[in-house]
Amino acid sequence: MVSQTHSNVIKKIALLLKDHGIHWVLIGSLNLALQGVDVDAHDIDLLTDERGAIAIGDILKNYEVEKVHFKETEYFKSYYGKFLIDGIQIEVMGDLLSFHSTDNEWSKTKEPVQKNILDIDGIKIPVLSLHDEYEAYIKMGRKEKAEKIKEKLLVDKLESN
Repeated sequence: MVSQTHSNVIKKIALLLKDHGIHWVLIGSLNLALQGVDVDAHDIDLLTDERGAIAIGDILKNYEVEKVHFKETEYFKSYYGKFLIDGIQIEVMGDLLSFHSTDNEWSKTKEPVQKNILDIDGIKIPVLSLHDEYEAYIKMGRKEKAEKIKEKLLVDKLESN
């Protein structure tokens, strides 16, 4: 489910980033929900490169909770920043390295194979394809969400035939 607040905040972000030449893409639960996967959207996750993360940090400075910096956890390494707009948490990740539980190793998140564009009230939102999201969730060992994505991909395939 996508709340009106989530929809408004992602549109606001897209407009703020629009003319800055930043390559970014929406990932995670909001991306899945906007593309029709049966999940609740909680926060907003943006994937970019190091330069993009720093630039987004500057653009969203008034909403900053955690300044963009290189951060390591047991699950990821990234140029990472956290922001809060209208009560919605935004996480920005640049040059993301993810730990993949399926093969027990770190790997750099590749540029999106298929970057799709969603149009929300005339505002273009770059989103990661469901296929790429599915692969990422499988590698992270998050099977429940991966199955929901797979179901949506199968429904879409059946509907297009």
